[in-house]
Amino acid sequence: MFRNRGYIYQKYLRGLIKDNDEMIFQTCPICKSNYIETFTTTWDRHYGFFDKIYNVDICKNCSLLFLNPMIQNEELHSMYDEDTYYSYQAFNLNQTDKFGYLKPILRFFRGLLFGYYSKDPIFDKEKGKRFLDIGCGSGSTLYDMKQKGWVVSGVEIGKIGTKIGNEFELNIFNGTLLEANFKPNYFDYIRINHTFEHLTNPVETMSEINRICKKRGKIFIGVPNVNSLPFLLFKKYWYYIGVPFHPYNYNVENLSLLLRKNSFKILNIRFVGSWLGIVGSIQILLNSKSREVSSEGNFNNIVTRVLFQQLARLLNLFRMGDCIEIIAQK
Repeated sequence: MFRNRGYIYQKYLRGLIKDNDEMIFQTCPICKSNYIETFTTTWDRHYGFFDKIYNVDICKNCSLLFLNPMIQNEELHSMYDEDTYYSYQAFNLNQTDKFGYLKPILRFFRGLLFGYYSKDPIFDKEKGKRFLDIGCGSGSTLYDMKQKGWVVSGVEIGKIGTKIGNEFELNIFNGTLLEANFKPNYFDYIRINHTFEHLTNPVETMSEINRICKKRGKIFIGVPNVNSLPFLLFKKYWYYIGVPFHPYNYNVENLSLLLRKNSFKILNIRFVGSWLGIVGSIQILLNSKSREVSSEGNFNNIVTRVLFQQLARLLNLFRMGDCIEIIAQK
């Protein structure tokens, strides 16, 4: 049944009500439609937090997926294991120069077999321009950009990742983007790659990105894609549902709407799904009764990765891949 309760939006700011410190949405956070319904109730299938069940709603107008009630930042941030989480690990200082002239060739074949590399927008001049990486982890991308001459800054909630990056003078702020309070019209390029779906406040975050981005500055956003064949096939077992670590999941339409509302023009859209969304979903489906986490099981192996990467490439060609990258300009 649709929860057609739009009248509540007139009573509560932004379609939200607060009940015992829980934020409950009565309308879609992005398009403001009041046609939202429960998509699934599920638990964390990636890291083993089985003791809590989360409700995931879907907007029937724009297909946004979101936790409802929304998880609190404090609870979500406490669930990241900083000792093992992949983006908080130390990075190789020689990664920029490793393999020399062979690196582009190796990157091509690795992408062909196992997945894609993100493509940053092209700038006429890079040296001296200001770059911000939101959710930068330990700062490997910041390090690469600094080597190219960018003046870099990062935002990261993890203390260990922040500490590692700042040992190399990468100027990482430990906290959220809103807490960082950067100067207005400050950055030439803002990158938020597979971080946006981890945020509990995307509307406020995008407004802040608009505030701190220079006129004609560019933004890169990479997120999972709800309007994809893997999502349609696997539904609640889709790898990127990822509750509670993914409070939101987007598609091209609702993310483009949010960008346009904040004065950004879409320049380019890439579909970059890989083997992970397919193989990971199948493994979750196989593990659904045992409640083993997605990393456990024999289906996820090098053979299935290579095989399903080719299927993922085909899905991307038809704009049905389960990850997208959008480049936009203010």
